[in-house]
Amino acid sequence: MTYIVLIAVAVVLFVIVVVIFMLVRGHGLVKRLQKEVLSNAIPANATVISLARGDYATSEGFRKLELKLTLRVEHPARGPYEVITKWVVDELALPRVQPQEVVPVKINREDPARIYPAADWAEFTDWRLQGSKNVA
Repeated sequence: MTYIVLIAVAVVLFVIVVVIFMLVRGHGLVKRLQKEVLSNAIPANATVISLARGDYATSEGFRKLELKLTLRVEHPARGPYEVITKWVVDELALPRVQPQEVVPVKINREDPARIYPAADWAEFTDWRLQGSKNVA
């Protein structure tokens, strides 16, 4: 009976270790894909048209605020357009994303509706593999 319990415990531990390994590996892959997308993005500027505030979060000792931004993006090749995006912004940087402020951005080459902040005080929150077409 004790051998059966030991084998069952060993199998459960093995499954747990495999799942943890897969989660860690998957997280690393996602981070690598995000870095690749950002390195391939087009640098530009955008003017904040409006913003809607979301929830606060605390990360690394800083309070961050989730924002839904409407931006007028100045695409270098196709002209200006409006887009809605979600960013998490450091609370101290909130004055930088008020209406009429110009912010540095990066434009996804394959989906110009995906606008990433090009500043260390903000993070893009809508990372997913399929793009959204919300260009106005």
